Amino acid sequence: MDILCHNTTHPLVTIGVPTYNSEMYLKSALDSIAAQSYKNFEVIISDNGSTDNTYEIVKAYATKYGWTHSQNSGNIGAVKNFNRLIALSSGRYVAIYHADDIYDSCIIEECVKVLENDSEIALVGTLCRIIDKDNRITRHVTLPPTIADLRRVKYSFDESLLGVLHDRHIFFATPSIMVRKRAYSEVGTFSEDLQYRSAADYEMWLRIARHASVAVVPKPLLSYRVHEGQGSQTEIRNSLEIPDILLVLRVYLKWLSDKEVRDLAISYICRYTVITAIKQNMRGRFEDSNRTLKGLKGKWAASSTMISWLNDRGFRIRYAVGRTLYRVFVKMRHLFD
Repeated sequence: MDILCHNTTHPLVTIGVPTYNSEMYLKSALDSIAAQSYKNFEVIISDNGSTDNTYEIVKAYATKYGWTHSQNSGNIGAVKNFNRLIALSSGRYVAIYHADDIYDSCIIEECVKVLENDSEIALVGTLCRIIDKDNRITRHVTLPPTIADLRRVKYSFDESLLGVLHDRHIFFATPSIMVRKRAYSEVGTFSEDLQYRSAADYEMWLRIARHASVAVVPKPLLSYRVHEGQGSQTEIRNSLEIPDILLVLRVYLKWLSDKEVRDLAISYICRYTVITAIKQNMRGRFEDSNRTLKGLKGKWAASSTMISWLNDRGFRIRYAVGRTLYRVFVKMRHLFD
């Protein structure tokens, strides 16, 4: 493991940047970090054994700005790399910024302000805009209406989980999030057992929200890049398994105190369970589809029975019908919006 450290005097904030074959967008991300209005921060970059020109770029920026960098001997996985950055951090506040996103010049300043002004808040994020590979804005992400209507910055656990139950809105914009380092000491760091797969970040944020208040700065201070190279995008489009976020929600349901939020969460889980079963049926994975549907009750039982009947007889839902059913279930998002 190659490690090079530079002296930084008592930084209040640590910005950790995990990299892996990130050369295409890395310079834009690092330039945006270097241009921050807030100055009392250190930058630690942990490269996950890149095979392209990423680490050469990292070393050049580290030399220019006096940042710390290291390279793992091999790819240890994204979650372990996140935890490595947390372990290396010396700031009171820790943010893990992504190597393909662009940060507004005031994002650190705005997040620090929230954490400094309220000791009960353990985590703060911001809103974001979605950009493509050419930096074009494709969508502005706003708070879910159920959360925006509260007209505040600070939220409880129940409100945080409610904020996750949306398809077109983002409550936890992971690349924007800054956390009190002591929170990681108190509740632990990112789960490394792969139980939550690509949703390990959401599990981490909800775990923190169970023990302390969280906040969202209601300003788009992050340009979140969506592109073909993202593992999360590939997983969302191509996966025929239960969406990873449902694995998290099923665990955290038991800590909800608000019955209405609990009912909404259960309905959200059931809706996407049925959608997954339809996709599996369309691919001829009848046993998997039945396994996915197992345990569905209440208003979702009829849909489950219909799809199971088709599975048991080896009947595949035609593409056009499957697309129609998918749209019907997705349009049911008005239950949550």
